Amino acid sequence: IWLLSETCLRWPDPIVLVVYLSSQTVLNSSELSTALDSISNVMAECPQMTVLPHVHGHDEKKDGSSTYPVNVMRNKGLDAVKTSHVLIMDVDLIPSADLSHVAKDNVMDQITMAKRSNNDVEIPVNAIVVPA
Repeated sequence: IWLLSETCLRWPDPIVLVVYLSSQTVLNSSELSTALDSISNVMAECPQMTVLPHVHGHDEKKDGSSTYPVNVMRNKGLDAVKTSHVLIMDVDLIPSADLSHVAKDNVMDQITMAKRSNNDVEIPVNAIVVPA
């Protein structure tokens, strides 16, 4: 949880966090209460964060198999994004203090370069790689 607190201090923009909860956690009231308390504490410290629970087992297919939870969780998070750009990262990556500004500056530079080459205001579709 301390990793999330540090990320919230360093990233001022919206954050979508998808939290994995096993079916067993959801069925055990004590474990569920502990998990929900932890999530509530993080949300109180980080007003820019939206937390979405993912209960594994909920996404099972008709044949009984289950979709790989990381992919499902990523897609659930992407569905909740309300911005034009996203940074997908694992919870154990703490961004540098200026990453938000560097990323925005990079996007603005790309837009400026695109405007110079043609007068359209089309935002380039590029990936920015953030080293871990």
